[in-house]
Amino acid sequence: QPLYSGFRAIELIVVMGALTHMFFLAGGRSRGVSTLAWFIAISSLFGLGWYFRNTTDLHSNAYPAAAAMGFVFCFSVFLTKNVNRSTIILPLIVCAGCLVLGTSAGSAVSCLCGTAILLARDRHGRTSIPRIVAVIALGVALSPLLQYFVCEVLGRTEQELRTLHGRTGVWEVYWNGFLAKPILGWGFPTGEKEAGAFGFATTSSSHNAFVSILINTGTVGLCIMFFALSKIFLATVRASNEGDPLAIPILATLATATINSITYPIFGSHWFWPTSSWLAVLAFAAVYVWPRSPQPPPWTDRRRMNSKANAWERNPGDD
Repeated sequence: QPLYSGFRAIELIVVMGALTHMFFLAGGRSRGVSTLAWFIAISSLFGLGWYFRNTTDLHSNAYPAAAAMGFVFCFSVFLTKNVNRSTIILPLIVCAGCLVLGTSAGSAVSCLCGTAILLARDRHGRTSIPRIVAVIALGVALSPLLQYFVCEVLGRTEQELRTLHGRTGVWEVYWNGFLAKPILGWGFPTGEKEAGAFGFATTSSSHNAFVSILINTGTVGLCIMFFALSKIFLATVRASNEGDPLAIPILATLATATINSITYPIFGSHWFWPTSSWLAVLAFAAVYVWPRSPQPPPWTDRRRMNSKANAWERNPGDD
């Protein structure tokens, strides 16, 4: 379906451009942080509202995926110095509430992993080997508690844990579909919708972003995605090592989304609330975090831009 593929590609470009322009219009970093926090919180609420209106069961792996990104971002910003915390408290509460109501084990685990990244970085934003060892040891020590939470609180069985709530069977079917067209896949982003061709017509989602990319765009698409993700993470780590205070929140949020994509295709095929939040995080980082030498607009005080004391406010949209 080339027309549908073209429509989705154009839609992606337009949405990404609009989000990037939104952050340029937001101005300074403090306003940009507040804009992103509220954008993700409202996206999560839209998802919650849809489930509340259409079903009595609020369990989902969709809107909690957006809420997990929002919670990690707001929490990490809350721990950052020189930021007005009052602007992110309410979005933090909203995202936490959506995360709890969604009862998604995948979102909960990814949220914990994103928080662990915060603990593994020192106050200057650099990776600390002792902290990494301590976080790993803490994770191993708390793994029985996590298993108890997933099984007893969220009501998952051991069989569901082993199969990731039936996802491994879905992955196997879509993997066989990928092997039928391994180079370019079945077409962006319609491959998963052709589930009947794989002998598995009960779902139109692979429940995994990387499997989605494989079935839709084949090996070529997966290579492009891995290249893009590596560039995204390396640019964020570089900014963190250069002392950018916003880099750690973005790094933790990106990690949360990527880990959650193992059980829900935040990128790759679905176009729901988590995808818009993911694109907003990328647009935010493109405006405020990734540029090495941002050029201030004419109305910006260049002396303040060059001041180390105002590192929080150095960005191309500051006013």
